[in-house]
Amino acid sequence: MSCRDDVLSAFSSGDAPDLLWEKLHAVGQTHFGFSAICYGFTHSKEIFASPGFASRLHVKSSFAEHYIEQAGGFDFIEHDANTHALLRGKPHSVWQQTWATEELTPGQAHQRNIAADFGMNVGVSVLLPDFSGRGVAGICFAAEGISAAEFEALWAERSHDVKLLASAFDACARRPMIADEMHLTPRERDVLAYAAAGLGGKAIADKLGLQPKTVFNTMERARKGLHAASTIEATAKAFVFGLI
Repeated sequence: MSCRDDVLSAFSSGDAPDLLWEKLHAVGQTHFGFSAICYGFTHSKEIFASPGFASRLHVKSSFAEHYIEQAGGFDFIEHDANTHALLRGKPHSVWQQTWATEELTPGQAHQRNIAADFGMNVGVSVLLPDFSGRGVAGICFAAEGISAAEFEALWAERSHDVKLLASAFDACARRPMIADEMHLTPRERDVLAYAAAGLGGKAIADKLGLQPKTVFNTMERARKGLHAASTIEATAKAFVFGLI
């Protein structure tokens, strides 16, 4: 089976997220030599304007734990020059090329050096289709054991297939991952839907035949279930992620 056929047949929308993750690694290793993968998304581009944005991303990663620990946890994403290249709208960022050609901040240079120490300095980050222009999603493929020159040759010849792999996985995995991570009851969905429509707590209570305190408590449970910092962010997440 060709690489393209293997990619297109690997993922099914009925597969559980963990199975999709396993298939992504199997195809990536077999056809491209990828050794580790990091995938993430968020509901809003604006979160990147504030410090600590990494904690508000939804991330799944097979990067080695000792590497993540040495890099300072997933906060390393904030100092990753390749992540910032995607945020500026680049469709992809080949790690070694970006680190070699861009003027790095001290934090970005430090992160690059840690990556080199752990053999995590060869790979590519790919921008994925976002949530109707509101959010950001991306995936990083590490290629430990492949030289920079070998990877650049692979990318020059097969970048389309790598992007196809990323997109095929994302198309099947993102919605199930959101559903697995963010659990809302029917009442929580109703409260958030009315909040998204501009209704205040008392008006929502009147619509649903509830006490205002019940609406407040329901919204607070929804906020926690959506891993949101505020009820406004909870409403935005539910709307962008298609939960209401």
